[in-house]
Amino acid sequence: MFTVRHEPKNRGGFTIVEIIIVIVVIAILAAISLVAYGGIKERAVASSIMSDLDKARKSIDMKSFTHTTQIDLPEAFSPSGNNQVEIVKMNLPSYKNMSPVQNGVLFYSICGDLVAAGYGKSENNGGALEQYITACNVYNYNQLQVNSSWSGHNFSTPVQSSALPDIVEGINYNDSWRPNRDQTEKDFYSAWASRFLAQGGSYPVTSFWDPWANDGNGGVKSQALPTPVTQAGKYCLEGYNQSYPDVRYMVVSGGSISEGACPTVE
Repeated sequence: MFTVRHEPKNRGGFTIVEIIIVIVVIAILAAISLVAYGGIKERAVASSIMSDLDKARKSIDMKSFTHTTQIDLPEAFSPSGNNQVEIVKMNLPSYKNMSPVQNGVLFYSICGDLVAAGYGKSENNGGALEQYITACNVYNYNQLQVNSSWSGHNFSTPVQSSALPDIVEGINYNDSWRPNRDQTEKDFYSAWASRFLAQGGSYPVTSFWDPWANDGNGGVKSQALPTPVTQAGKYCLEGYNQSYPDVRYMVVSGGSISEGACPTVE
């Protein structure tokens, strides 16, 4: 009787499935590395912009920002790499010595001004103009609501300085029909943040008001803004990087470095 022996087959290489799995794993790791590198690079760029702004601020007389004559950065000042630092003239009303409620009124008013100016609008792929941010409302003393066509944002007191930048950072709709929506809303909240500081607002915002309040019911009454301080001829330093034009920081005269572009609305 003969016994048939089956010799094990010698595998000469990887199967197609194994190769595909390896390629997919490598691609995922590469994508993760690129995202991480991009974040590190952007933070480094932001740090260098703020450093250049600080140098620019120290290189000129900040008091001259209140003069009506044009001022320029000294020729010896040179920003690093692809960074740019510019002096921007502002024409916005500014307020001083505001009460907590007036500070909240300013925060709310700027939101409404931006909606009225069309900052919440942009075209979709069909060429139609859509209103992504529709209104700003205060319903009681401790909350402001921003309405949009789909969803909105609620700001509960105390509103910290990180509130608006955090919204900008988190916007990512991935809407192919509305490719401009992301940038439109980012521009809205960035402009809101920069104008609030430029017009004399301060954080945290600790109070809004009760729309139903009167002298007899104990609610928090709204207060008119004080007489604005003239800002004609007032300037702002703005820094950005040519490779990262959306990463912008500013210094309003008398203030510290903050995220966002200098406000320039008449």
